[in-house]
Amino acid sequence: MTIINAMTQGKAAHIITDTAYCNPDGTVAALASKFIVGRAFPFLIAPTGNPNLFRLAAIIDEARPRSGNDLIREMPEILRALEASGGSHELDAGFVIATWNKRHGRPMLHLIANTDNHWPGVLTPLEPYFIEYVIGGQITVDDALGRRVDVSDPRSFDPHRDGKILVDVQRRKHRFEHLGTPAHRIGGAVEVGTLTRHRASIREIHQWPEDRIGSLIEPAMEEA
Repeated sequence: MTIINAMTQGKAAHIITDTAYCNPDGTVAALASKFIVGRAFPFLIAPTGNPNLFRLAAIIDEARPRSGNDLIREMPEILRALEASGGSHELDAGFVIATWNKRHGRPMLHLIANTDNHWPGVLTPLEPYFIEYVIGGQITVDDALGRRVDVSDPRSFDPHRDGKILVDVQRRKHRFEHLGTPAHRIGGAVEVGTLTRHRASIREIHQWPEDRIGSLIEPAMEEA
């Protein structure tokens, strides 16, 4: 499980997430980037749930999309292929996808999931859903930052400075009660993926060096 925050700001789209992969009991299984970055053309994908990102990246390469529109159009079949590829766990995953739309001359964000467990009531499984922004967890950005915020305005919300604070608050407040074993599952580091017309890039903006593989995540409650 993970936390995903994403927004478009003019000619850029940003996805903000953590780097902790957790076991069912909440202990840290791995610490690594959760982004898939486009190679043939710029795009970004960030997951929630239990997908195998290496397998997903290989399936995308085999599908050979040539544009952001191609990728979004082919994502339902790509996820069906990911479901059929098997693995140790039945696929239960959602994704935020940032692409560039040449026709509109702007970045686009879409959600897609293969079950109802991700963004319930918002989308139909295996159907892409266009969004301007999405904020993970239960706390609002206004409450997390202690002021009125417009995430679409870079003068109001800085994805790097404010994104670090937002994820830190989400880390402390959200215990993923719905997963059966309540535990803090946001950790490792905070990364911001940024998509523009010609580039998709990842920048690490914060680390929690106390998060260790094999241990539970225990946020310091006094962190700001």
